[in-house]
Amino acid sequence: MYLATLQQTNNVWIESREFGDGNDNGDGKCPVDPIASASQPDSSLASEIMRKRAAEFNPLTRSRIELERRRDEVQRQIEALTRELNWYHGVDYHKLIQEISDLRAHQQTLGQKIETLTCEISQLEKQCAEIKEGIYSWWNPLYWIHFSQQSKLRELLNTKETRLAYLCKSYKAASDEYQSCLRRVEEMEAAADKYQRFDATQCQRQLADLQTELETLARRLEDIPIREKQVHEKLLPLLVKITELDLQIRQVESDIREAEAFQKSLSQTKDRRKKWQIHQECKLRFGQEKPLVVIAKLTAKKKRLEQKLQKLTLRAREVGESAARKIEKLILDGCNLCFERDKLIGLKALQVLVPLLAQRYQVTVVFDSSIHYWLGSQDRAQLESLKRYATVHIVPRGQRADDIILDLAGADETSFVVSNDCFVEFPDKAAVQQRRILRHEIVAGRIRIQALGVDIPYQAPRGTIGNTGNTRAGTAPSCRGNAQHLDAPHKN
Repeated sequence: MYLATLQQTNNVWIESREFGDGNDNGDGKCPVDPIASASQPDSSLASEIMRKRAAEFNPLTRSRIELERRRDEVQRQIEALTRELNWYHGVDYHKLIQEISDLRAHQQTLGQKIETLTCEISQLEKQCAEIKEGIYSWWNPLYWIHFSQQSKLRELLNTKETRLAYLCKSYKAASDEYQSCLRRVEEMEAAADKYQRFDATQCQRQLADLQTELETLARRLEDIPIREKQVHEKLLPLLVKITELDLQIRQVESDIREAEAFQKSLSQTKDRRKKWQIHQECKLRFGQEKPLVVIAKLTAKKKRLEQKLQKLTLRAREVGESAARKIEKLILDGCNLCFERDKLIGLKALQVLVPLLAQRYQVTVVFDSSIHYWLGSQDRAQLESLKRYATVHIVPRGQRADDIILDLAGADETSFVVSNDCFVEFPDKAAVQQRRILRHEIVAGRIRIQALGVDIPYQAPRGTIGNTGNTRAGTAPSCRGNAQHLDAPHKN
């Protein structure tokens, strides 16, 4: 899908190699390289750039990758624990102990056999050495014996050496068997020790916990692909433009390197004809014969493209984060929503907003204890009517609504707060740390919550905006000192 989209937008891939993004050079001319104007981007590079950018801007892509990594790790742990548990149930401990005892007895027998063979081999080696000395020592007259006697000695030597070879072979076989038996005993003793220390109950508990986690991961992964695709579709126009700018910047960087090569060639030659040729090549390539001018203009163009890319990157990150939100619960800052800028509008906005939000979310509205002072008798009746659609909570006197609002959101990643407060004094709250605060605007008789796609009118009071019950015309104190416009600083 990436590549198809990019191919459909190939008319905007790379600007012609002119200086100034389509603007003139100051001399009324726009030199264009005919080769560059017909060029197409490398499709594999474009696809790779878009793939990386999609993973960068789509939080659900990152979540999916992390969840898949954790799922694979959990599966490996389950397989390892299952093998351990199967091994434990497959061991006959008493039989294992008996086998160890038998092997130790056999090992002792082999040790005795090796000791006997060692003595016999030593004796035979000594006898063979003496016979050889009688046959081959011509310097000693005692050994000047008859030929027939030498033949008998040779036959005896041959017999002894044959026996010696047999004993050496037996010794090696016995030694190998002894070492094998020794290793086997060590392995079986280690297995017996492991069996005694193995906690089957703990292993089964861990296995059950991992199975539960695996099922949870599977459910979460089942939900992500559809939402990930929806986020990607919202990001796609931005991804196409970002990829386009990225490729343009790469092309400009390539042109700068080429222009720098022309400048380097100029600095390395003193021949006027060669310099003229280099200038002509530069002019043919870039429409400008001076490489330094080309470099300056290309550098400026690269800076403009990077600024555009930076803005689009910020926008794509915001769109991705907003589209990836999974919102199930909303905690409304009721006092915030009772004011349009610094004018009290009572429950006018909440009357139309809460029923709408209740169709999609579980809604809780939290008011400061002073709300009764600011509302008239009609608004108090409307406050009761809100309870049909949402949980309405009025904070007791002496407590701060901000604490209650953030605590209600808690660590639940599907719970979001609708408020224009900055909550700068609550950096420890999970909703603040995870940026689960949604801003709203009440202006010109409309209420907008961009993150929720809400933009609806409400019935504003005629004349001076405010409640005629307890407020003075033209001014309305902010509820608990925190109700404020979206762009206004937080006040305590």
